[in-house]
Amino acid sequence: ELNLAWCAGFFDGEGCIHLAKRRAVQWPWSFHVELSINNTSKCAMTRWVDTFGGKCYILKVGFGINGHKKKQAYGWSACGQRAVRVLRQLLPALLVKRPEAEIALQYCELSWRGKRKRTGEQYNIDCNFNATLKRLKRVA
Repeated sequence: ELNLAWCAGFFDGEGCIHLAKRRAVQWPWSFHVELSINNTSKCAMTRWVDTFGGKCYILKVGFGINGHKKKQAYGWSACGQRAVRVLRQLLPALLVKRPEAEIALQYCELSWRGKRKRTGEQYNIDCNFNATLKRLKRVA
């Protein structure tokens, strides 16, 4: 569909896929997939929200190095099942972020994902997924 192709291009240019850290019971951290997208176009962000749901939020406006006020920016984020659903919908049309999306979706298929208790081996696998995703960001 044309709208999903537009969304994939928008996400390729403006979006972010990462494994966000959170405190775990047994190991120092656990991770979950999080997507975010920020842009100064309220129209583009509204189209994104109309397609994938959620809410568009207003980001704090700062000042540039020349002292002029920056344009108002808007953001959207998703984690958990919404993030997985969005990635699966975008995947066929993604170009730049396709490798990151594939790694994130593979991570979501781990049997222990979402559980607070992990073995040492599971924790190391989680950390390897996180490192791979960070490495892909430097390549793209």
